[in-house]
Amino acid sequence: MKQIDWDISPDTRPENISEMALYPSLKKILLQWEKDSFLKHCIMDGSFGTGKTTSARILARLIDKDFIEHDCNSNGSKQELLDLTKRMITTNIFNPTGTRVLILDEFHDINHQAQNVFKKFMEDYAYKCKVIICVNDYKNLSGAIKDRCVRLNFDVAKENAKETDILMMEHQDFKNKEEWVKELERCADIVAKKIGVKITQKMKDEVRKDSSRLVSVRRYVSKLQMLYESSKK
Repeated sequence: MKQIDWDISPDTRPENISEMALYPSLKKILLQWEKDSFLKHCIMDGSFGTGKTTSARILARLIDKDFIEHDCNSNGSKQELLDLTKRMITTNIFNPTGTRVLILDEFHDINHQAQNVFKKFMEDYAYKCKVIICVNDYKNLSGAIKDRCVRLNFDVAKENAKETDILMMEHQDFKNKEEWVKELERCADIVAKKIGVKITQKMKDEVRKDSSRLVSVRRYVSKLQMLYESSKK
């Protein structure tokens, strides 16, 4: 079997929201949006590997198969973002094919002056273009952007807490951590099935001992992959 990075490979990437590991109240919102092919301007925030960008792509594709994804980390100057809005307006907004979707990834990496390039754009063209902003740190967003978006938080840990401090009750979705672990295991089983890999309960129990791996599905699946590969040596 060829070597596959389970947590980032196109072969294992979720194809719909139901395949993802998310806490229930967040998943309920995203499932409804998926069912209705619906979007609002939104901020998807959370730690690395929690499913923000994947969710954004799944929803965007339902509305706009040619959605635009812009990496603000590598192309985040004020002028680059101004040029992006101009291109959206002149070449995309007036396209009669329907609503366009713009994903702005790593948006927290740019300063407030650059972020606010989108303030007027999001107001004037909301009827024609929906913007999904993906960030690792909600605090780094300007107030003007926050005011124009619905916030969808993907984290399952306290803000500013140690990564081992998982707190499900903050979302009022889970009775205990074990319910989140079951959600991670369900997602991992889907990933493994796609590539024909058998994940044993022993492997799952081993990952469960390391709370830092339970913060995000990417960390969880990455650890499972290491255990699986070690078992084959």
